[in-house]
Amino acid sequence: MRRARAGVKVRVLLDGFGVWLGGHFDLDSLRAAGVEVVKFVPALKSAVRGLNLRNHRKMLLVDGERFWAGGRNLAGEYFEGDPAGGRPAWHDLSFDLRGPLAVRAQQRFDLDWNYASHLPPPRFAGVSDEAGADASHLAQLIPSGPDQVDDTVHALLVSGAFMARERILAVTPYFVPDATLLMALTLAARRSAPLP
Repeated sequence: MRRARAGVKVRVLLDGFGVWLGGHFDLDSLRAAGVEVVKFVPALKSAVRGLNLRNHRKMLLVDGERFWAGGRNLAGEYFEGDPAGGRPAWHDLSFDLRGPLAVRAQQRFDLDWNYASHLPPPRFAGVSDEAGADASHLAQLIPSGPDQVDDTVHALLVSGAFMARERILAVTPYFVPDATLLMALTLAARRSAPLP
C-alpha cells in the first residue's frame, strides 16, 4: 500500500479459492491505496466444474528485473511467526533471480493477470531463448497448470527419475505421486541397490 501510494504500479493476483478458504482479507484497503487486486477464478465461479483452476504460483516480481519465488506464502506467519503465541516463522524454500527468468516470470504473471481480469492475452516482445540454452544457466521457468496442454513438470520428474544415476533429492510439501512417477522413483531406487 505504501509503494502504491508513492506512485509504484502494484498488482496483486490472488488465488480465488485460497482467498475463500483463508477467511476475510481487507482487499478494500489495498484497492483504496491504489493497489490493483484481482482474484484468479473466484471460488464457486469456475466455468468448468470439477477442474482445479487454482493459481498456486507464489511470485514477487519487481520492475520486470527481479523474480522472487518458492514455497513461501506471502503471509505474516512465514516471515514473523506468531511472537505472542510463541511460534517461530515457518521455514520454507525461496529463491531470488534476475535476468531472462525474471522476464519470463513477468510474462507468466501478465498472462495470468489478463486471464483473471477477462482481458485478451498480452502480446510480448521476443525474449531470447539463448539465455537458457547454455550450461551456465542453472534454472528454467516451466509453467504448469490447467492452462497448459501438457504436464511438462510431470514429464520432467518421470524422465529425471529414469535418467538419475547417483541420487534423487526431492523437496516438496506435497508428495502425491501418480503410478507412473512412483514406478520411476521405485525403479531408480532399485537400480542403485547392490545386487545380491
